[in-house]
Amino acid sequence: KKYKTQLQKSGASQIDIQNADQILDPNVLTLGFARRFSTYKRGNLLFYDLTRLERIVSSESQPVQIIFAGKAHPLDNPGKEIIKQIVGYCADKKFRSRIIFLEDYDINIARYLVQGVDVWLNNPRRPEEASGTSGMKAALNGALNVSILDGWWVEGYSDETGFKIGNGEEYSNSAVQDSMDAEALYSVLEREVVPLYYQRNELDVPERWIHKMKKSIQMAGEHFSAQRMLMDYSNQFYVPAINAARKLRSDGFAVNRQLTAWMDRVSASWETIAITDIELGEVDTTVQVGQKIPVKMKVRLGSLTPDDVQVEVVTGRLNSREEIQTPNAAMTSLNGSRPADGDTMGTYTYRGEIVCSESGRFGITARVIPRNENLLHTKRPKLISYWQ
Repeated sequence: KKYKTQLQKSGASQIDIQNADQILDPNVLTLGFARRFSTYKRGNLLFYDLTRLERIVSSESQPVQIIFAGKAHPLDNPGKEIIKQIVGYCADKKFRSRIIFLEDYDINIARYLVQGVDVWLNNPRRPEEASGTSGMKAALNGALNVSILDGWWVEGYSDETGFKIGNGEEYSNSAVQDSMDAEALYSVLEREVVPLYYQRNELDVPERWIHKMKKSIQMAGEHFSAQRMLMDYSNQFYVPAINAARKLRSDGFAVNRQLTAWMDRVSASWETIAITDIELGEVDTTVQVGQKIPVKMKVRLGSLTPDDVQVEVVTGRLNSREEIQTPNAAMTSLNGSRPADGDTMGTYTYRGEIVCSESGRFGITARVIPRNENLLHTKRPKLISYWQ
């Protein structure tokens, strides 16, 4: 109804207005893209290759329809141009029956979209997405996210909860970035999203799709809700801070004075800390998922002692810039060795074991951070040393 009214206001032909009733088919896979139109959100990325997009939406056996909606900031002319471009594509006869743009985006349209679409599309240019709350709302309503690994989707994505566009690659050239991400977007739609939606059992029910929907709802409800946020703030920040303040004030601030003196000593000596050597066990450059990798390292502590620091092995997938994404830290243990005679820099041997948890390019490094039972947290400015 809204789309027909929109066509009437824009002066569309009577035929186009009448055909509007047949445009959105509830039995066709429906993608939704609705948000503020800013250039980094790349609302027009789906139109990067028009021939390929036409092939996707016009398939006779597995058709796709797409609903766009949103507004640009009044002073964001580039954002307005993106909307104008999309509206122009929607008017093209190749896409007119499969892609529409809903005007006057508001909370009511957003409510219907997150409840009604099958897929919520999000393709910002990494790493500029702050959060992506619309994707959380869509997930709670059973829509599956198809998104760049940025914002909340870095944490929310798994094979069971939705789909990813690419593997988190980042390129300094924005044209190259857009080209690679467009290819990844078309690929995930063609190879994963569309076939899975139309994969039906004998009762015409997409069982695997519904399984993903349930997992997505569960994930969003458990981890991306205001209740979870408040509980985390309380349990991880407010309550520990209150308890720490009480402890530091006890015995006439005796604990506070001890901690301050310790921090001064550690800070003054931190520049002498260095990880001088790392050895991996007998592993090839290629390892299997689940394989355990022993790690041995030598750490120079200078005038500090092993009681003053925590030595960790840090692992994770590598991005295109050879940086570890979402690092996982595992503590190591002191090997029982003491600095050799004549070793004035205090070199100790640490051992640990890591597990290759996922496929892909896997990175390993190590770090040293302060350790004191009275520290509220161990991540202190300038007090962290990585393996170079």
